[in-house]
Amino acid sequence: MGLEDYRADMEMCCRCSICKFVPMERITGKRHSGVCPSVARFNFNAYAGGGRMAVGISLLEKRIDYSDKLLDVVYNCQMCGACDISCKYAMDMEVLEPSTS
Repeated sequence: MGLEDYRADMEMCCRCSICKFVPMERITGKRHSGVCPSVARFNFNAYAGGGRMAVGISLLEKRIDYSDKLLDVVYNCQMCGACDISCKYAMDMEVLEPSTS
């Protein structure tokens, strides 16, 4: 599947940033509120699920080009699924499942 096949999923993301954190009702303290290992390490939005969605849209709309740094961002996802669990609290998205539309 090409990037265009994921356009609808990428456009559905509302960039709420919940993919970076434990759902609010489950947070017990600031120290353990983050869930995304890539964001914890690099501390930059592009490494989060919503940031990757924005990067994908930007690639499709030719606002950015492929680069070594872009590939570094994309391949630094740990595929841990934390964004998937957190996102389900805000949206009805299957973050880790490919689109069938």
